[in-house]
Amino acid sequence: MECARNINLLPSDNVIIDTNIWQYICGIEASENDYGYSDVVYEHVLGRCGIYINNQILSEIIHSNMKLAWKRFCHENGYDLRSFDYKRKYQKTDDYKSRFEYELNSVQHDILPNVEIIPIDEDIINKSLKMSSGLKDFNDRVIVQCAIEKKAKILTHDADYKMCDSVDVISNNNAYFR
Repeated sequence: MECARNINLLPSDNVIIDTNIWQYICGIEASENDYGYSDVVYEHVLGRCGIYINNQILSEIIHSNMKLAWKRFCHENGYDLRSFDYKRKYQKTDDYKSRFEYELNSVQHDILPNVEIIPIDEDIINKSLKMSSGLKDFNDRVIVQCAIEKKAKILTHDADYKMCDSVDVISNNNAYFR
């Protein structure tokens, strides 16, 4: 476990940047309080080492950001989330269409030029299914398996990786340091 604020990566290091970090630094709903990850990524990761992502992370980025946009849209327009359904109602709005285009462009221009995509093949899936770890989220298991394959560290704010000792985790999440 490394504190992201104190990170010192070498050109030989590899890093998988998890969904939440991309959300903090380039999502349409990006937080002004990004826990210091913008500095970490832009000053210490990009251009310094191998950066990886997989298709699940890309999917999670877009899906999570669109769900945040839906919640914000409902809040701003006085809609109840239960009555203003994401798929049947929100996806028909101009807000959804413009935000979805924004997310696709962000992935295309902000993320993909800076990363190498790890293809999720049958071997990675099988190893993730058989992984003996306390990880309860299958996507997290796949990310860990990708990190193992690429000898990469995982940059994340997700505390779920705390119980995984098969990869190094880089985070500013205080849950790792208690």
